[in-house]
Amino acid sequence: MTAAGSQESEWVGGQRSGLDVGEQVVSPYLWSRGIKRLDVVALTHAHHDHLDGLHSVMQNFRVGELWIGRDEETHAFEDLLKEAREHGVRIVHEVSGSKFDWDGVTGDVLWPADPTPVNEASE
Repeated sequence: MTAAGSQESEWVGGQRSGLDVGEQVVSPYLWSRGIKRLDVVALTHAHHDHLDGLHSVMQNFRVGELWIGRDEETHAFEDLLKEAREHGVRIVHEVSGSKFDWDGVTGDVLWPADPTPVNEASE
């Protein structure tokens, strides 16, 4: 669900300014389809343009699991994980080679090959 995380806002004085795609685009679209619960939200990587909108998605929907690849040592990523825990969302680390099969929908996880955080992996 990378689109949910797309973000063009900035943080100004502790407040988000600009477009919150999770709140202003993704949530209204899902509501218009009658969706109130998401079994899984997958975060492809922990850059702001992918994760910031997920805060609104977790606030607006009952999310079952948050799939992440590797832990990143950034405040934004740590804040997202904290919010997921506060909402009772199960955090699942997925790595290359993992597979899923839900109601006939199957897929393979292609990245990351190693769940070690980028900073630790480079040492």
